[in-house]
Amino acid sequence: MCITQELTAVEGINGDPVTALMVMKSAAGYYIGRAYQDLEFDDKPWLPYSRESGYYRTPQEAQAELDAMSFEVRDCIENNALYASGALPYPE
Repeated sequence: MCITQELTAVEGINGDPVTALMVMKSAAGYYIGRAYQDLEFDDKPWLPYSRESGYYRTPQEAQAELDAMSFEVRDCIENNALYASGALPYPE
């Protein structure tokens, strides 16, 4: 995962920083998700934390959905734990 922007983060459920929603890329396509910084490694890399949307063919499609907050949030353990802890507001 290549991060080309300055990231702001909140403390995740395990103490590692977790980013706000952002457009991310995987082999399957672009998606809306979060990254976390693994503090156990010396170089403290940012790694994928959650995928909160389906996949999009282009980063522009994903960014438009993120900007409008019009994507359907996936139900997964990482997302539920962050929202339940109050660390992040649930996307409306």
